[in-house]
Amino acid sequence: MIADRTGDYAIVNASYTIRPNNKNYVLTNYNLNDVKNADFKCWRRKTAYHMLNNSSISVGNFTKILDATAQKETDNSTVYAQVCDLKNRTIYLYQRHDYTVSRKIDLLQLLKKGRQDIEIKELFPKTIADQSKKHMKRRGSWLLSEAITNIGDQIR
Repeated sequence: MIADRTGDYAIVNASYTIRPNNKNYVLTNYNLNDVKNADFKCWRRKTAYHMLNNSSISVGNFTKILDATAQKETDNSTVYAQVCDLKNRTIYLYQRHDYTVSRKIDLLQLLKKGRQDIEIKELFPKTIADQSKKHMKRRGSWLLSEAITNIGDQIR
């Protein structure tokens, strides 16, 4: 799906383009152009529509929709998810269906830096020690945070 700040959007696939005219549109992972999917009942899509139609438009509510519709099976799990706030030129990234930790990306600042390759996984903590350190810094537990970091460094 591609979209712009005005709310105009299209679903672009290698073999088709769809330009829906609904204000709210939910897209999950299946081929919309395949006739056998014409009557496809995806629980994730149904859940997202229900939540979208019963709540206000906000980053927080979209994050709740992502959480409710994430695939959490071990063989088919959501790796990354995003909420794009195009009016404010911001993207919120989430990793491994953990919607308590996000990375806010300011699109204007990112584009000013020019072409670059960014691995999404590099934007998130890598170890429990990294996550604990970040949490403790927020709570003001800096000494304990340093101890955990030292332990983490010794284990690596």
